[in-house]
Amino acid sequence: MITDEQILAVMAETFQVEVNTETSQLNCEKWDSIQGLNLVVNIEMTFSVDLTPDDINEMKDFVSIKNILTAKGK
Repeated sequence: MITDEQILAVMAETFQVEVNTETSQLNCEKWDSIQGLNLVVNIEMTFSVDLTPDDINEMKDFVSIKNILTAKGK
């Protein structure tokens, strides 16, 4: 099972800023379209998961990322 800390570590590494469970596209100025794609790639590589276009569209904050990974059995 993937922990909150593991997800946060991938997010922090991708965006190069401090993140927490409240981090979202709305409050993280580094979370633009390019970094969003980098986040997708980093999540797929780190957690060995394939994200669908619907998954990617839903990824707007920490909570949605955690829910997507949980739904995929990670």
